[in-house]
Amino acid sequence: MDRREEGSSDGGAAAGEASNRKRALYSSLVAALGFVCFATAATAVGLPLWGHFENPEGEKHRCHGY
Repeated sequence: MDRREEGSSDGGAAAGEASNRKRALYSSLVAALGFVCFATAATAVGLPLWGHFENPEGEKHRCHGY
């Protein structure tokens, strides 16, 4: 039989709560890292598109660029 099944509720409950806290912290850190990666990727895609311009008033040499 496992020690938790024998009725030792003090040690088993404390270990379970610590394990749940570690899992919650780990999942929070993974979610935060995912958000940082998403924000970085969105900036890497959006910044060049935002900086692109065209000058329709140029006659012979139209400006396209950043």
